Amino acid sequence: MPDILQCLRFAAQGYAFLTTAQVEQRARWVEADFASIGLKFELTAEWLPVSADHRLPYAGYRLLGSDCDINKAGTGDRRVVAMAGAGFDQGSLLYFSKISEWAHQHIPHLWPHKFKEDLRDPNQHNNTLCELWWLSKVVGLVNSSVGYAVPVEPSRPKSKNIDWLARTTADVTLRLEVKRRPGDVGRFIGDVRIKPASLFDAVDKFKPASPPESLNIGCIQLFGPINRDVRSVVRDWLQKSPNVSAVALYAPCTSLDETFAVITQPTLGYIEHFFARPDSEDLAYFAPISFALSAEQLQKYYPGLELPTVEQ
Repeated sequence: MPDILQCLRFAAQGYAFLTTAQVEQRARWVEADFASIGLKFELTAEWLPVSADHRLPYAGYRLLGSDCDINKAGTGDRRVVAMAGAGFDQGSLLYFSKISEWAHQHIPHLWPHKFKEDLRDPNQHNNTLCELWWLSKVVGLVNSSVGYAVPVEPSRPKSKNIDWLARTTADVTLRLEVKRRPGDVGRFIGDVRIKPASLFDAVDKFKPASPPESLNIGCIQLFGPINRDVRSVVRDWLQKSPNVSAVALYAPCTSLDETFAVITQPTLGYIEHFFARPDSEDLAYFAPISFALSAEQLQKYYPGLELPTVEQ
């Protein structure tokens, strides 16, 4: 089995934004992080087809013990647990290495010990990395101010937690609640409906905001594009959710104009400046996902691609 450095070198080949020294340092951090976390995984490095005549290098790590398993699915099964690949029963090694690098440099007082339990859990691992990715995008973050899993009402023992509480150099307090919505992958396999109940579930945990001194922001990772319909649904929800100052959306591996958006309450448009847009490395990621689709469905939704199928 290849080691972490070999896999990172493989995945990073051709990416001018990553130097040899940076890849080597990331490999050392990732190796130490995986050992500290106690993560059970299997490394993989392979050339994956992204079109009929083009392949890209991909390095991942399969999370042993994940509830997601395509081998338990029937043909056409669209449940999240019936899928496999990056974001389901697997993580992208390059993606983890970037999160690790940022966390070691910016929140060493929290990383990785504060997140060990969730990162060790194969069913929470990718959710936790998503939370960290969103924090890394905050512009002007005061690193020492960052709090994780902070009670909404500290005086109440059973109060709900919000994912992040932090200040910025503009002296604004941000409360972030992060949600990753793998069920949204259905929009790639024939179900184009947007389901607001699933999209916004448990996003509004906040106590009232006090703009501009304090802001409440829901940060959501989607698996389908941030198109006109998605933006409309978010605006409608914000009208009914006055406690939420804005909703920030990220959808990796889609077209540039549908990959990132910050939608705000009226008069709070400046909130978009608190987030950096996905950078070159973010935009270079791709996530191989396997569905239990029939040959007919494959031909309809993925012409030219040979994705794994499961026979009934």
